[in-house]
Amino acid sequence: MCRQGGALDGARILSPATLELSRRNWTGDKPNELYKVLAHKRGWQPSPAYIGLGFSLRGAVHCHHMFGTLTSPSTFGNYGAGSALFWVDPERNVTFVCLTAGVMESNDNIERFQRLSDIAIGAAE
Repeated sequence: MCRQGGALDGARILSPATLELSRRNWTGDKPNELYKVLAHKRGWQPSPAYIGLGFSLRGAVHCHHMFGTLTSPSTFGNYGAGSALFWVDPERNVTFVCLTAGVMESNDNIERFQRLSDIAIGAAE
């Protein structure tokens, strides 16, 4: 439904305007303070937060990201408790869902999901 502009099996669930509003970057280039601290622990450059309404956004900056490095900047999704992730890349028409067991250290989890996301996009292209 999210990849199809708010429609599912021909039925309108959300208006395209609602989906567009939820995918808007509401944080600009400001960093997410939690991930800024995590980035510094690994010597990574902190990236912009890119937070929408209910969604995390991939954004334009090339950085360590759970949605991978190969997804388009318009990719959006979310994660939970360190062991679940989903994203939708509307430009490449790909949806990714990953459900795992166990919680990892946050930076290790970011790297794991980045690798898995890049594998999924690489396989889909």
